[in-house]
Amino acid sequence: FVAASRSAYLVSKDPEDDERRLFLKIKNNLSNYSGGIFFTVESHKLTNGIEISKVVWGDESVKITADEVLAYYERTEWRMRKNSHVEWLKEFLADGAKKVTFVEEEALKRGISEKQLRKMTEDLNIVRKKTGFNEGWEMSLPDSNNIQ
Repeated sequence: FVAASRSAYLVSKDPEDDERRLFLKIKNNLSNYSGGIFFTVESHKLTNGIEISKVVWGDESVKITADEVLAYYERTEWRMRKNSHVEWLKEFLADGAKKVTFVEEEALKRGISEKQLRKMTEDLNIVRKKTGFNEGWEMSLPDSNNIQ
């Protein structure tokens, strides 16, 4: 729906400061202002004693763009997810060979696609072998000298 609007903004955590939030332009064809601003959310007590949250806007502009923030979070979250998936597969196969169909089912439950699993098995040099005519395929970790 961004194409239909005159302006669109991204609100995100500041990658450099956990307390700050960024308000950044994604699209704005109403003015030529291209910067962003930051804000914090602080606790505030009203005169009647009720605690509320209040937004406190920063007084200086932000130089980082929405594209840079999105690229940062995509890169770091993707890397963390990938590393945790690889560790899961190593642990899952650590106690011996498992049927490929079983590994695929468990991977899918953890949000790992077939393509991602295939890439991980290639990267880790996972051994796939046919166990018998009617038995299907199994996968196992390679010998410890080949694990990356």
